Amino acid sequence: MRRRLNYTEALYFLAFIEDKVKRIEFARNVSENFLELFNAFMEDNVLTESEYQKLMQFLQSIRHKVPEEIYLQYYEKVQGTYNGSREK
Repeated sequence: MRRRLNYTEALYFLAFIEDKVKRIEFARNVSENFLELFNAFMEDNVLTESEYQKLMQFLQSIRHKVPEEIYLQYYEKVQGTYNGSREK
């Protein structure tokens, strides 16, 4: 770490950091969108078949855009809520 970066190395390093920041921002925005959609559907505390399908389609569209553990967390949240709504 004591070695100085040359100009080209510094540009690559900066581009790498910018890419990581953009990925984090994108994942955060996708997460916010999912939570807003989920909360809008849950205003009546019931997740209908149509709402469930829309959430599952949204999850499929973001599956490869967010970390796997986040996807699984959202998937389980939708499944658990839908199964709980059906039991009522």
